[in-house]
This record gives sequence, structure tokens and C-alpha cells, in this order.
Amino acid sequence: MYVKVLMQDVWRSKINWDEKISPEIESKWKQWINIIPDIQTLKIPRCYLQHFDNFRDVKVQLHTFVDASKDGYAAVCYFRVQKGNLVICSIVGSKSRVAPIKITSVPRLELMAALIGARFAKHVAENHTLQISQKFYWSDSKTVLSWINSDHRRYQQFVAFRVTEILEITAINDWRWIPSKQNVADDATKWAKTPRISNDSRWLRGPDFLSKSEEDWPLPDFQHEPTKEEQVHRLFVVSKYEAVFTEPRFSKWSRLVRSAAFVLRFICNCRRSDKNTGEFSREELQKAEHILFRQAQYEKYFAEFENLLNGKSLSKTSEIYNKSPYIENGILRVYGRIDNANISREQKRPIILPKGSRITFLLLMSYHEKYYHTSQPQMATLPRARLASFTSPFAYTGMDFFGPILVTVNRHKEKRYGCLFTCLTIRAVHIEVVHFMNTDSYILAFRNFMAPRN
Repeated sequence: MYVKVLMQDVWRSKINWDEKISPEIESKWKQWINIIPDIQTLKIPRCYLQHFDNFRDVKVQLHTFVDASKDGYAAVCYFRVQKGNLVICSIVGSKSRVAPIKITSVPRLELMAALIGARFAKHVAENHTLQISQKFYWSDSKTVLSWINSDHRRYQQFVAFRVTEILEITAINDWRWIPSKQNVADDATKWAKTPRISNDSRWLRGPDFLSKSEEDWPLPDFQHEPTKEEQVHRLFVVSKYEAVFTEPRFSKWSRLVRSAAFVLRFICNCRRSDKNTGEFSREELQKAEHILFRQAQYEKYFAEFENLLNGKSLSKTSEIYNKSPYIENGILRVYGRIDNANISREQKRPIILPKGSRITFLLLMSYHEKYYHTSQPQMATLPRARLASFTSPFAYTGMDFFGPILVTVNRHKEKRYGCLFTCLTIRAVHIEVVHFMNTDSYILAFRNFMAPRN
């Protein structure tokens, strides 16, 4: 861990290959060089049960300690083997990581230490044949223990995802608090002093309390209460729209527009000293119409307005999704492809009006009455051929070609066309197959059509 942090400091200092390192880094490097000879004296027995005559009635516990600092985080695992009154603690292995280059808070690093500790303990249990009776996870971070014992959905994604994985691997009751002075993982993350490397160091034999009975183990001095750190703060914004003009009271579009114009003029006169009176101008009536159009759109397409104003795309389930709507002066319009046409702006980019709206209905009725569409248009009289009763079929006949169609000739397919004769009176049909759509083929088909009817 120390060398990893040292290499990270060298990288952060942006020293080139041919440049001399800083005195601070040089001092740390010499400190590490002085420790290396002590490593040769270490002897780590790999048999966890060497002090026992037999393996009967042996109780094996797996203890995992995790810790973090601003430089990195680490986890270390021990087997606590007990038979009768004899207790032996042996180191199994450890994992360490340097802190990310991007500044990360210590509680987050503590959580990452808990995660690698849970993963490492799972790996140890799966790769040993010993029957582990209990598992314990020790951390000196009260914040991390509060996260693990709380509803992880209340916190930011960084915390929620890691707590979820920890709970998938471990049980909540297996996590315990330990003072920092008794946390052996602290030796891997804090290098304020030169570490003690010897066969009787607590890093190799484990903390002293593991050799005692469980009654003498550290007890938590706090309750697992939800912490506000990394908690998600949700803000709910409720948007409500209320119509200004109650259009159901009106039966004509012109009255509704003039009433809206009266209201707008009143508001304008309240804000200015010179009052506007007399007949309504064209601009006032047009502004009143736009206010009504906007009201109709807000009542039906409020969600679409919110999405477009916030720069978001419309939902594909929206009624106006295929119309490529956009907002111009507070009104929804259709984006078209006829901007180069010699027509007015209103025709190039028409306003979107919702179906079923009272405002839309009154507007359509006004144009209906304006252009005298008070009844259905009179249809033209039917031609005499359609009404020729008591005449032979095909007395009046229409003709057309269709195709091509594939027909079987011997053992291959050839293209043919159909010559369709239709009786204009009773809609009877006669079809002749022809080789080509030309005059000769038609004359031959016409003769075949006439032959049975003289």
C-alpha cells in the first residue's frame, strides 16, 4: 500500500524521467528502502490448525477488518480457530487500493473499503475447505454502518449501488463497529509512523481482543440511525394550470374573442395613464385570439409545453409527436417544409388546436357560418348509364387494364395482363387475359368479350 501511494505521488507531481524527485518523495522512498530488509525475517505459517492435535470440535470464524484514509483503503481477513480454551488467530490475506485521483470523501472511501472487504471475505470462504461457523466484518466508520443498516434507496447512487452489493454478499448482523485504535486495517492505510514489521506484529497475529472470549470484544457505542450524508434530497414541483376564460359560457367565436379583448384592454389600461377606448383594433383582436389558442393548447398539451420549454423531446405516445411541434411566441405550431411557398406565415406554420376543445369548436363554427356551409353540398346527378334499367348487362361498359400477373405456361411463368370490362349499370365484371397492353391485344380481348353476347 505504501509503495502504491508513493508511486501515485510521483505521478501527481508530473516528474519527467530525467528529473530529480522532490525531497519529500525522496524521504518517503528511503523510509521504504529501510523497511525492506525486515521483510526477509518474516515467517508466516500457512497451516491454520498446526497447534491442534486433531481437527475435531474445532470452531472456525472469519474476521474481516476494513479501513480507509485519504490515501487509500484496505481490507484484511483472519481465521479465528478455537478448540476448547485454546484460540489461534492467523492472517489469511489482505487487499488494498489507492484512493482515486479525483478527490473522494473519506466516508465514500470507507464504503469502498467495506465493499472490497465483503468481496475478499467471499473469495476466502469459497477457496477454503474449512467449515466457517461465523463471519464478522469490522469497521470504525459509523457512517458506513449507518448506510448498511438503513434503506439504501434514500441515498445517492454511489452509496446505494455499493450498499446493495454489500448486502447481497453479507448479512447486516455480521457488521460490527470497532475503535480505530483496535482496527488492524488501520495499519495499511495510515503511514504516519514507520510500520512495525515482525513476526509478532498485530498485522500478522490479529488484534488482541480476538484471542479473548466474545464478551470482551468491542461493543458498539452508538445506535444505527440514518445519516443525512449522501442522502438524496427530492424536490417535487407541482404545476397547475387554470383557464382564464370560461369558454363554455359562449356560443359564438366572435363574442369569446371580444370578451378576451375586453379583459386584455382592462389589464392594459390599469398599467398606463392614457386609457385605450373605442373600437377594438386588429392587433387587440389578434392578441385575444392568440391568448385563446394558448389556453386551448395548455389545457390539452401541458406536458408537451413543459418538455419543449425544458429542451426535452416529446413522448412518442403524444398526439402531436408526428407533427414536429415547436413553440413560437408561446403558441404551438407545426414545423413544415413549405417555407419557400408564396403564402402567409400562418399558412406555412399553422397553429395546433386540440380536437374536442370548446375553443376549437367555436372557431370552426365561425368559419362554417362565414362561408355559408350551413348544409351538405349538393352532389351532381348520376349519369344516364348508371340508371339504365331494363337494359341488357354490359349495354353500358367501362374498360381498364390491370397487372402484370404471372401465369403458368407449360413449365415456366410468363407475364400477362388483365383487361377488365365493367357494366356501368349493375356493376357486373368480365375479365380477359391479354399478352400486352397495346391496341392489338385490346381488340382481341374486345372480340372475345363481344362474341358470347352477339
